Amino acid sequence: MIKDNVYIKLFACCILVKGAKRATIVDIQRHDYMFVPLGISEILEEGKSRPIEEVLQGYNAADVANITKYLDHLITREYAFRTTEPELYPRLSLEWKNSSLISNAIIDFDYHSDYPVEPIIDQLEKLGCETVQVRYFDAACILWVSQLLSTFARGMGKIRNIQLVLGYSREMDKSSLIRLMQKHERLTEIIIHSAPEESLLIHQKRYPLRFIKQEIKDESHCGFVSPKYFRINAPFFIESQHFNSCLNAKVSVDKNGMIKNCPAMDSTYGHVNDLSIDDVVIRQDYLDWGNISKDQVEGCSDCEFRYICSDCRVFTKTGGRYAKPASCTYNPYTMSWEQEPVIKEKQGAF
Repeated sequence: MIKDNVYIKLFACCILVKGAKRATIVDIQRHDYMFVPLGISEILEEGKSRPIEEVLQGYNAADVANITKYLDHLITREYAFRTTEPELYPRLSLEWKNSSLISNAIIDFDYHSDYPVEPIIDQLEKLGCETVQVRYFDAACILWVSQLLSTFARGMGKIRNIQLVLGYSREMDKSSLIRLMQKHERLTEIIIHSAPEESLLIHQKRYPLRFIKQEIKDESHCGFVSPKYFRINAPFFIESQHFNSCLNAKVSVDKNGMIKNCPAMDSTYGHVNDLSIDDVVIRQDYLDWGNISKDQVEGCSDCEFRYICSDCRVFTKTGGRYAKPASCTYNPYTMSWEQEPVIKEKQGAF
């Protein structure tokens, strides 16, 4: 029996996201989500400001019984709760706050790269960048990696997370790489691509060392969309409400030393020897890429996964500015993942 003045509220960390045919409740605290019918999501929305008894007026007895059963299920799963004082439970603020112009960066190298890395690191430090991924497409040597990490160590320390993606060589054995991780505390992940066999080692229960068979020979190895790449956490979810989930507050330097939003783009702002990253990241044409949210992208705007899924503006279905990512095979109108050809057409500039 439903009592008077009882509200059914979702916990603040459990947020409804409506798609074309169904909704998800995304739990950004437990890093999980569950599907709910659109009818239930509408009842939950109405129930934010009205007692559930009032919301259910007009439904027949059988429907009320089924809806109540579903709401009880949400309460049992700890996505929702009952209260007679809804004003005591405000919504979670989804305002995006970031104190730095750049939060993450990608720096690419191959055997032919000859641009200096030290000034790039200095500029990223000054911009407040916290995470840097360095990718080396060819077989790397331990000496080069050690020198690179020593360059990071000479910085101001604002870069807190360093991720390495390196081509396999015989020097890239587990013991040598573990020694690097022990010496450089900011080194949070190492991925060795083109390895003869796959393995995973967790160092000190935190830092993964991965060997993968997949070859990463150039910057086109990105833009993949799949449930296994979903990111369910508060910062990512909130950022995705307002900005592009891949390109916001990101800058990259490709293997030729060209400054870009993404290394896979054809368009560039110039070479690191000729201009500063500081001058690039305040330009409107740079900022425009990061301002394309999933709510503006064709198909994604109707998808119930849009705030937990990374976006790609380089490889798209038609090459358009607001086109769906090329590698995404999810159809929000049929609620199914379809197997279709991945069409990678580069979108170089607006």
